Amino acid sequence: VTGVQTCALPISGYKMEKTLVVDCVLNQLIFGPNPDLTKAFISNIPAEELVRYMSEILKEVLRPTLPGVKISAKIEKFCAILKDNPQWEHGWYVMGTMMSLAPVSDISNDFILSALKDVGTSAEMTAGVIFAAAARIGDWTVPQQQELVAGIANILKNGTVMNQSFIKQALQLLQRYDSGRDALSDILSRSADTVVTAASQIPDIQIPSGLVCGALFVVRACDVPPKGVNSMQLVAAIQNLVSLASGKESAIPAHAVLTLGKISLRDDRVMTRSVGILGRELRTCSNSSVRSNIVVMLCDLVMAYPLRFDQHLIWFSIAARDPDANVRFAAISAISRLLSLDFIKMKLHIFAVLLLAAVGPINQIAALAERTLMEALGSQLNQQLPSMTLNAMFIISGEDLVGVTRSLSVELLGVLVESSHDTRCRALKLAVGHMSEEQKLSFASAVTNEII
Repeated sequence: VTGVQTCALPISGYKMEKTLVVDCVLNQLIFGPNPDLTKAFISNIPAEELVRYMSEILKEVLRPTLPGVKISAKIEKFCAILKDNPQWEHGWYVMGTMMSLAPVSDISNDFILSALKDVGTSAEMTAGVIFAAAARIGDWTVPQQQELVAGIANILKNGTVMNQSFIKQALQLLQRYDSGRDALSDILSRSADTVVTAASQIPDIQIPSGLVCGALFVVRACDVPPKGVNSMQLVAAIQNLVSLASGKESAIPAHAVLTLGKISLRDDRVMTRSVGILGRELRTCSNSSVRSNIVVMLCDLVMAYPLRFDQHLIWFSIAARDPDANVRFAAISAISRLLSLDFIKMKLHIFAVLLLAAVGPINQIAALAERTLMEALGSQLNQQLPSMTLNAMFIISGEDLVGVTRSLSVELLGVLVESSHDTRCRALKLAVGHMSEEQKLSFASAVTNEII
């Protein structure tokens, strides 16, 4: 097991030996005659790593399949092993990948339907089977379609598996069939009712968190309004869930933000009513996942309503100074995207946060911020760099000698001030380093005249 791990995991670096390694792993370990060896292999490799590795192999080698390999027989054996070792749920996703890549005639629909009944409450197992079913979309008889739709709808209605990857695949499958569309309408209405009921139970929600999150995902994944549910009542319920305090139900507001944002993209009335809530939660919510999701949705809303968000651009700068690295990365990514697509122009507070982020402790964020600055230098910022740098230094030092901060809010100024002298020096050095010789002279002259 150790020897095969050593040679097999860095598979992307090998070409000639790839088929040999795949044959060894598939035939001797995963599908070998010794179940104990297989279980040892499964337990000694991180599941996520094996899923990634197996998927890479399957996409490159099993299309077409290895000579003499009967995929269906191997899948059935793999399923038998997994039933004996149910805690290794990621294996079912591998199984789904295999089933989707195998020749259509090589796997029976009955086998997929049987697997769908056996998945229980495992999201990974269910997603794998649905993935396999989606790959055979044009090869189902009408009775099999009805059985497939009924099985998927059952799981969605019962809320036993509310994993996003499963829901996405399941909804796409249901939309393909006539009987599935009727089931989808019913599922959407049930999900909307679940969201409204959950909101009415705040602060002590009785419905399981996973079921509420799944219902929110269904609502935002469907482009049609649910039947029998008042749209504004549903929006109000989602807004209430956005404001739900962090704690044991912390996943609910994070999903509610994405759902509210998705509806806002489709309906400007909802956007008008919701933008204030998103801005408030961005500044006050203690849940970093909620704040990160708000930044993502605000970016989409700016692109959908470019003329309505100019006064709210400071929210990205505030988020870029968030204590949580994921929120900061989301904010810098949003700023970079909006600048590159010309939805926003470079403003002084945006330049200041990019400058600080570019000398920050997180390499990924720093690289993105500096790249964004460099791209801006090539277009709208080039001639303004000396004056922008000088004014940004006034802001981040908290010593405004020339009144450049008068147009900025107290809240924004509060997050832009950088207490670390070393960080301010590195930010200044970075900015000056990108100036031409002529700009450096201009900058030195401004420093002499306006500061010294």
